[in-house]
Formats: sequence, C-alpha cells, structure tokens
Amino acid sequence: MKKSRIFWAICLLLYALPIHAETFNSCVACHESPLSPRLRQYHGEWEVSIHAQQGIRCEQCHGGDGATADKDASHRGVYPSMDPRSPVYYSKVPGLCGSCHVQALADFKTSGHYRNLMETGTGPNCVTCHDAMSTKVLSPAKVEMFCTLCHNPRSRSLPAVGPLAKGVLHQMAETKRRLVQARATVRSVAQRGVATERAEQLLAAAATELSGCRNNWHTFRLAGLEVRLEAVDHLVSKSLRALNQTDNDLE
Repeated sequence: MKKSRIFWAICLLLYALPIHAETFNSCVACHESPLSPRLRQYHGEWEVSIHAQQGIRCEQCHGGDGATADKDASHRGVYPSMDPRSPVYYSKVPGLCGSCHVQALADFKTSGHYRNLMETGTGPNCVTCHDAMSTKVLSPAKVEMFCTLCHNPRSRSLPAVGPLAKGVLHQMAETKRRLVQARATVRSVAQRGVATERAEQLLAAAATELSGCRNNWHTFRLAGLEVRLEAVDHLVSKSLRALNQTDNDLE
C-alpha cells in the first residue's frame, strides 16, 4: 500500500514539473518508475522501439488517458490482454496494427493465417513475428524457425513452408542487392556521357515491383512471391543489357 502511494506521488510530482503540456504522458511517466519492475521492463522495450520514435504511446494501443495523472481516469478503458474487451486482445491485434499499417493488414486479410485467426482464434497475428513492444523484423532463419512451430512433419500442415519462406526472403535480399548494384552501374556509365534513360526506366519498374513484393509478404503466398521476384530480377538483367547495348553503340 505504501509503495502504491509513493508510486502515484511520483506521477503527480512529474505532472507538476514545468514540462510542456504536449510532452507529458502519465503512462510513460509512471511506467518507467523503478517501483514496478514489470511495467519498467515493458516501458524499456517500448522506449527503444520504432513506435516510441514515431511518438506512438501506451494509450494509443492499450486505451486509457495519458493526459491525466489520476489513476482511475488514466486506466479507464484499459483491460488485461486476455480480456476480449481489450484493444490488444489476440484476435483484435491485426485490426489495431492495421489502423496504421494499412497495406499490411489488407494483405494479411487475404491469408489463411488471418482466416484461421478470425474463425478459430488460433494462428499467428502481428506480434507473433514482430513482438508487441520492441518491434522487429525477423531474419530469414528466424522466420523459418517460427513457421516450423506449426508447419512441420508432425503436424502434417504444409511442412515445406518454413524452408520456402526462408528461401523467398533470401531471394528478396539478393534481388535488392542486384538492384542497388545495377543503379550504381548506371550512375557510373552516365558519367561517361552514355544515355541511360531506358536502363533507368527498367530499374524504376524493378524497384516498384520489388517494393510490391515486400509489401505483399503478409499474404504469405510464397510461390507467387518467388515468381514475382524472378520477374524483378529479369528487369534488372534487362536494364543492364540495354545499358551495354547503348554503350557498345557509342564505341
């Protein structure tokens, strides 16, 4: 009881400090207190996240009112994550994340993962791969590991998915590397007075399609992504051939 009084006294003290009104947030001020190690851990994870950098604070996902230091008012609308009323309830997470990540949600809604989540309450949601606080993008190896938790020979549920997902992500990274390298080649050749318009047009198309592949990852249509990435690679190769042809014509 004594700890609780001290805890909220700290919040009120912080509230009274001469801080610009727009910068004060009772969620941030109180959850970073060392008096609550569990909440301090959550705060620390949020503090290093892209969400914190973009000014996304606790109440925008969990509910509540960060503008007041009153305990009851600040927690109004906040429920445990396992409570269906909570904005971060398992099956509500895609809709919550999708309020900002619109395209990712639109793609995810076309996937079998989303259908299972809505129909049975099982299957991955956004935080399965990206975490809740210290958001991250998984490496190809970790994606394979996560996929095989469900897709494995024992479950007989598409056991080839894990290695395929890893392969597609490696393919995406290699295609991006070739695109960057091709752009550097075009810049180098342009400095010699060689016309590079056609090569640049092809590389622009390749970049647009590669961006589409990355955006559409959340459909989890891996075979289709493989085909699209091969098309991107073809555009990159075609741009270099066009560049070489132009260069040869000048010799």
